[in-house]
Amino acid sequence: MNREICILVSYLKEILPFIDHLSDLNTERKGKFIFYKGTLAEKRVLVIQTLIKEGKTISSLIKGASLVISTGICGALVPYLHTGDIIIAEKVFLYKKTDSDKIANKSENQAFQSLKIPAASRVYERLKKKYEDKQFSIDKGLTVTSDFVLQNTDRKIAVNKKTSALSVDMEDFHRLSIAKELGIPFLSIRAVFDELHEEILPCKGVIHPSFKEKLIGTTKNLAIAVKAIILSS
Repeated sequence: MNREICILVSYLKEILPFIDHLSDLNTERKGKFIFYKGTLAEKRVLVIQTLIKEGKTISSLIKGASLVISTGICGALVPYLHTGDIIIAEKVFLYKKTDSDKIANKSENQAFQSLKIPAASRVYERLKKKYEDKQFSIDKGLTVTSDFVLQNTDRKIAVNKKTSALSVDMEDFHRLSIAKELGIPFLSIRAVFDELHEEILPCKGVIHPSFKEKLIGTTKNLAIAVKAIILSS
């Protein structure tokens, strides 16, 4: 890898506006993974499009990286977050299907697996100072990785009450676990797609047709944030 900055994303549409900023871009497919290699202000960047549940197979792909950034869209678990807002994760919980019964039964003292991201606060302050006058907000805090989609608003609220998480994704905890095992610095930078009271519509494709316009603005904000972090790293 030769000290590249690795960006992990599940869906190409989530990262396309950022890829447009890369120079000397090359695309390569290796098995189930797609690589986008380029430079940003002389910094070597490797974007890896992965599967949501890629498991430890990704460890060999990021080994030797100077920094791993997990990025993409997320769902809001609090009412003050809006579509396009940027979330920097300070700590990531893992929420599994087996936990859903405990939440539904209002089990007390439920301990969720969690991992901290030491660099999050510093990155947040840097972004906040530079982009606080933009049309989107930047927040930091606890987030949760779920192994299934939280389609129901009531479910989102229930998960927030038990974890105090701001947002939900489906990848960060797993990616962070691998980065920690390899001793690689890790960041999670995500943009809110669905707000708390928006339910995820079932669709066989990646994004429901009614959400396509929202995705454009959301990923533009995400590209601004990811680019700023790389340039200041």
